[in-house]
Amino acid sequence: MSEHVERVPNKLVVVRAQTEQFASTATRRLEPTATGTRLTGEVEYSFELPWPQKVLVPLSEFQWRPSGRKQLRTVLEIVKARVEDR
Repeated sequence: MSEHVERVPNKLVVVRAQTEQFASTATRRLEPTATGTRLTGEVEYSFELPWPQKVLVPLSEFQWRPSGRKQLRTVLEIVKARVEDR
């Protein structure tokens, strides 16, 4: 499940997502600069696991990092391409 928690057009978007074992909150801020707009993103996440599986949290985080970085690189490429097309 995913929901927009807060949205201020051209300024802020906060999205919360949750599954049985994973919860995240993603915040994107748009700030005007002298040369355009700065996009800042932040993601907080947690794994909800029963006690015996809690020992696997570091491994789960380690496994998630490469795909998370890949997704962030993809978003950056899309944003850069759209900005350069203007």
